[in-house]
Parts: sequence; C-alpha cells; structure tokens
Amino acid sequence: MGELVPLPKVKIDITESRSYFGYDPVEKQFKVLCMTWSRCEIYDISPRVLTLGNIKQQWRNTEFCKVHYPLFDGICINGVLYYPAAKVRGYGVSVIVCFDVRSEKFSFVNITHDMVIKRDSILINYKGKLGVLEAQNDHGDYHPLFNYNYEGINRKTRAILMWILEDANKHTWSKRIYEFPNGWWEPDDPDLRFVGLTRTGEIVLSPYFLFNPFYVFYYNPERKTIRRVEIRGFEASEHPLVHVFIDYVENVTPMKVRRTS
Repeated sequence: MGELVPLPKVKIDITESRSYFGYDPVEKQFKVLCMTWSRCEIYDISPRVLTLGNIKQQWRNTEFCKVHYPLFDGICINGVLYYPAAKVRGYGVSVIVCFDVRSEKFSFVNITHDMVIKRDSILINYKGKLGVLEAQNDHGDYHPLFNYNYEGINRKTRAILMWILEDANKHTWSKRIYEFPNGWWEPDDPDLRFVGLTRTGEIVLSPYFLFNPFYVFYYNPERKTIRRVEIRGFEASEHPLVHVFIDYVENVTPMKVRRTS
C-alpha cells in the first residue's frame, strides 16, 4: 500500500507556489520541485528542490532559471520533469519547462503558434515522448495567450488533438487529430476531462463529479472507438469530486522515506 509523507514547509512570504514530483531513474531518487514567485515583483522566481529519502529533509535552492510562471500540472518522463508555463504573468501557456531531475538544470521548449494548452489540456507520456492532449470544441475565436477557459470534453467536442514533442532541442512538434465517432455522446452524459493515456494507447476520460451511473470512457485513437465502463460503489460517498488514476498497480513496494516532525 502507499504512504502519505508530510514535507517540510517552504518558507514563503507573500508569494505563490506550485510543486512538481519527479524521479531520477539513474540514481533512483524521488525529488520534489517547488517553484515560488512573488505577487509583487515581476522578475522574482525561486526554484527549490527536496530529495526524498535523505536523512535530513530540507528544501535547498537550485540553479537560477529564466523567469516563468508555472500554470498547470506536469509529468515526469525518463528523468525529465515537464510542466506548462507562461513567460509573462497573467498570460496563457507559451512554453514547456523541462527540469532534469538528476542534474537539476532547466531548459525550455517553445510551443507552436496554433498549439493551445488550456486548463482542460493534459501532458502525457506517449511512448517515452512528451505529449499534450487538447480538446477541439466548437466555439468562437479566442487568443491562445489569454485562454484560461475550462471547457472539458462535451457535446461540442469534435476531436482530440495530440501534440508530440519530437525534438526538444529544435522545438519540433508533430500533430495528430483523432475525430470522435458519430453518436458517441448521449444526452445525459456529463462534461468529461482528460485522465491520461494508458500503456495500451487508450485515452481515458472521466466526469468531474459523481453521477449515477458513473462511467469512465476509453477512447481508442487508432480504431476511433469509445467504450464506457461503469464504476460502482460510490453510493455511500459524500464527496462530489472524483479523481481518476490510470495504470494503477496493487501491492507495490512502499517507498522508504523518513518522516519529518
């Protein structure tokens, strides 16, 4: 079974912060990256790193990086932690930040002009490469730099866009479009969100909230088919929000870490 590990508090004063979890497969170390920035200062950003498993667990400063503002959740692939960020405060995603977990160095990958990473987009591991899933909905014109909409997947969704980072050094992305089959959406279906990509290549979608019946959707992009799986056992739950995880494995070996007081 898993373990909940409390972390030392980050000493911050009138700042905002966002944390990311990464793994170094070479040294076999888990690390937490905490990015903090001031609400007042324009060019003040401070990266801190904590290595889990050390005898003395404490946050330490790492190398200075270009100013950016982390926006959404990230993903760790082959020892590199990726997360979307804005170059300018108050704007939408304009860059993907790459943090090498072992060397603790930063690099940056620009996104293309027609790539829109919104709150309902998600970063995925596509065969060892960074991928981004984006819902293509019917709506009016909008500017990607100012787009903070959280539309999700619904009856207006025509297709899923998958962006794949082919070369981080050259900032090269490839694009794939997967259209939904006709009639996949039923009138009583709730809005859905991306959960991730399974090891077998299926895109998993789930509702934001509990519904009865509760379904998780599996979209096969190669066959362009959708199957819905009913999940039971939520009848006694008093919590409306639902968080779904993919590729869950039972009986994993607990990670050995030292607790902090």
